[in-house]
Amino acid sequence: MKSNILKSGIIVLLFNMSMICFAQELPNTYFEATSGKLLYGLYVPENYDSTKSYPLVMHLHGWSWTHSDYLVWYSPNFQIKTPCFVYTPKTPTTWGDWSGWNDNSLSTPMISAIHVLDSLTKMYSVDTNRLYVYGISMGGEGTFDLLHKLPGKFAAAMSVCGGGQSWWAEKIAKTPFWMFHGSADNINPPEITERVYNELVRIGAKNMRYTNYPGYGHEIWDKAANEPAWTEWMFAFDKSQAEYASPQGKINLSGTFDGQIHLQWNDIRNETNNADKIWYYNVFNSQGFLATVEFDILNYTFTPPSSTDTFKIQAVNYNFNKSEFSNYLYFNNNSITTSLPKVVDKKKVQVLNNRNSILINLFEKSLSPIVVQLFSLDGKTLFIKEYQPSNQIIVDASKLGKQIIIVNVLLEKQSYTDKVIFD
Repeated sequence: MKSNILKSGIIVLLFNMSMICFAQELPNTYFEATSGKLLYGLYVPENYDSTKSYPLVMHLHGWSWTHSDYLVWYSPNFQIKTPCFVYTPKTPTTWGDWSGWNDNSLSTPMISAIHVLDSLTKMYSVDTNRLYVYGISMGGEGTFDLLHKLPGKFAAAMSVCGGGQSWWAEKIAKTPFWMFHGSADNINPPEITERVYNELVRIGAKNMRYTNYPGYGHEIWDKAANEPAWTEWMFAFDKSQAEYASPQGKINLSGTFDGQIHLQWNDIRNETNNADKIWYYNVFNSQGFLATVEFDILNYTFTPPSSTDTFKIQAVNYNFNKSEFSNYLYFNNNSITTSLPKVVDKKKVQVLNNRNSILINLFEKSLSPIVVQLFSLDGKTLFIKEYQPSNQIIVDASKLGKQIIIVNVLLEKQSYTDKVIFD
């Protein structure tokens, strides 16, 4: 299957309008050369020292875009922090696609591009444990193709509006991979990225992330390049090093409510410790995953999905390792607390262990619905249900197993809490 991008001349205009490029002139240490039919560019670190070893980024351009652009990797600010080579092979439309798609071998342009890459690693002091590949559009397709056909060659990879075949997932899973796509892309439909991502999820792959931009079309390269981890993420990987530890920082979660819930937490990112180079935070409620927040944003605001809920945060570092969960927040009666609701008056509510169920007797007539919540001792929400006014409520507890259950009953804007032991 060939991508729709190969059939549409409009992409030339799109790349002219929105390609990641800058007004700056190309750096003095950038030059272009040819190898057979392949034209390529190479940026050499400004203060290159052959006694040192440098990473290399291979950039694969989109359909027909063989111009030499000022890439973010050339930036002096980036190079001061992470000096690296940037290799930019170029294939005209008359020669062919970066991706071999259904073929078992690399495309002819890609064979030449990899040949030059291997030659450069011998010619210069390039660290072959720190080779990275990043592609846009057709180049994104080429990135998928490379990870499938040369698994383990690259330390990490990124693809923007690219894609591949679902059966490539098993080999792609060997390389840390960040994928981007716009939901409204009508040139390379998001399905060609998502089918690979979904298969990666199905087989249990851990070292991958998919970022989808709702409502965006094909030209998402600038938006992707504005991700806060854009210039850092790939370089966190080195094939010669063992995976680093999980984040060690402690997340302290707090919140307020004013019609919306506002969650806030502390910054545990630590640039001097690989484990604490936080990539993003996951937000959870009682039903499971709620949202993802990038590392440079330490808050999340939303309309509560129910009148009672619990929330917690977990950090994920560049190496996909996860921190311990934050403390829990409890949302009840339009208020947020850091501990389970306190007992107000047990004389109005009686909670009993009734074999495989929890029996709740109410001694005061309620005019409004009654909410029953069950929590484990560690604060996990086990059950939430709203009942119509009644003198007695029976909650099935047969599937909760042997444990201590915290029972919270919300009655007429009051909270009643008790414990039930199932042993």
